[in-house]
Amino acid sequence: MFDDHSDSLRDIARSHHLVSEVQDAELWENHLSSGKSYADLLVDSGIADRPAILQAVADALGVPFYAAVPSEVDPEVTRALKPAQAHSYLALPVAE
Repeated sequence: MFDDHSDSLRDIARSHHLVSEVQDAELWENHLSSGKSYADLLVDSGIADRPAILQAVADALGVPFYAAVPSEVDPEVTRALKPAQAHSYLALPVAE
């Protein structure tokens, strides 16, 4: 999850108070030594779950986050992202 974006996710986690300074320092050291993504370390440590991380990212980007996919999504809207992008970012456009 967010494998290539650990720096950005770290900034978001700190600015949205998902981690304390101590937790952040420990996670970052672990990230640097293990190569594991910061997001995966947040989840593995129990500090934050995926929906909390995704909500913080959405807030930082100024876009809505839906923990559950709406029951109906306009097929035209879903074409806004390529399938690989949607998978990579765990994103699904739901409205224009």
